[in-house]
Amino acid sequence: MASSLLTSSPDLLARGSRASFADPSGFGLGEAAQRRQREQAQLRAQLQRAGLGAETQRSTRDLTRAYKQGAEPRITGYAQRGLGRSGLFNRAMQDYIGQYQRGIGDIGQRQQLGEAGIQLGEQISAEDLQDALDRLRLQTQSQIVADAASLREFAPMTGLFS
Repeated sequence: MASSLLTSSPDLLARGSRASFADPSGFGLGEAAQRRQREQAQLRAQLQRAGLGAETQRSTRDLTRAYKQGAEPRITGYAQRGLGRSGLFNRAMQDYIGQYQRGIGDIGQRQQLGEAGIQLGEQISAEDLQDALDRLRLQTQSQIVADAASLREFAPMTGLFS
């Protein structure tokens, strides 16, 4: 009887067990792969944040440099025409400063939108991970039930549960 159980073991593995070399998820490697995916997603988010921060700094620096380079010729131009203290000069400079402030505000908005996109991507990744873990739990439970049912078929052959 023991020999019939041993010869049937490969059949048992082929019919129901998830622990095979062709499918490493039966050995718990699926969780390791999911952990690796989660770590990669976190790294991607960190890199995106770093890139977003660098882009924001670069845009702000470029805008500030353009503002400073553009302000001097404007001031000089009004001063050469004798309008350095006029209402026209004040109005032009207010408009110029307003444009700069709007540009800074636009950069801030782009950064906020980029951060919101990264957070949304992380949230979706977390939900996907939880869904995958839930599916894995259900598959494992179903496989345990199927393996138990197939083992019951072999109980009469072993004589253990007679």
